[in-house]
Amino acid sequence: NLSNGKPTNAIKFNLDEGEYASVIYGMKAHGWDSTHKSVFEKAIILDRYFKNKTQTEIAIELGISQAQVSRLEKNALKSMYENMK
Repeated sequence: NLSNGKPTNAIKFNLDEGEYASVIYGMKAHGWDSTHKSVFEKAIILDRYFKNKTQTEIAIELGISQAQVSRLEKNALKSMYENMK
């Protein structure tokens, strides 16, 4: 998905193409399989660990509760950890 020659997810996370590619490459290298991760989990991981946002900030942006952000983050990290074993 491109918008003005830039991946739409890169625009969403306010990253340039190189930064976005580096993040995605790093996530895949550490067990991130994008075929089974939800959009919310991807957004949460990027926002928490690459933009240093709080769970509350992310919850407001995504329109979900902080508790839901916490659960999604925990599940995403657990899955990534299991894939690294």
